[in-house]
Amino acid sequence: GKFGSSSVERRLDERNLKSDKARKSAYHRWKPKHANAMRAQCDGNAIYKRNKRKEIKEKKRKKPLSSRGELQSFGEEGTVKLSQEEYLKLRRFVGKQADIYIQKVENWKLSKGKQYKNDYRGILGWINNDKEAGKLSLKWGDFKEEDFATPEDYKKIITKYA
Repeated sequence: GKFGSSSVERRLDERNLKSDKARKSAYHRWKPKHANAMRAQCDGNAIYKRNKRKEIKEKKRKKPLSSRGELQSFGEEGTVKLSQEEYLKLRRFVGKQADIYIQKVENWKLSKGKQYKNDYRGILGWINNDKEAGKLSLKWGDFKEEDFATPEDYKKIITKYA
């Protein structure tokens, strides 16, 4: 069809020429079987592959929780998650004050609505801040034998919060 406007006809001719050129390229690339494949049909596969790559990357990024062992809930509300080994390390490090730090972290989490990726590391940060501020001095001999947790203490504490 002819249009009254020469600029419209010129643009249509350019568009048709471009389409013919793309069709010939597709023919050479895919041979006669798929030469008329639409662009949208081709992009779908590329998007699928791109999404698959993202899923694989995300799976690689996530570290398994098993490296920390089975996590138990601590604190009055049970929002602080620690493994047995982490709890015992805290008790060896700060004695019975470990329970105070667990409660401090739980209060912070509940009041601010925030989370730690690793509660054990968060508690160590609080201990370190108090140490630097002079609120906490840790020296060997500061704690008595009963300050240190044993696996039996751990079991009692777990049943208390369960």
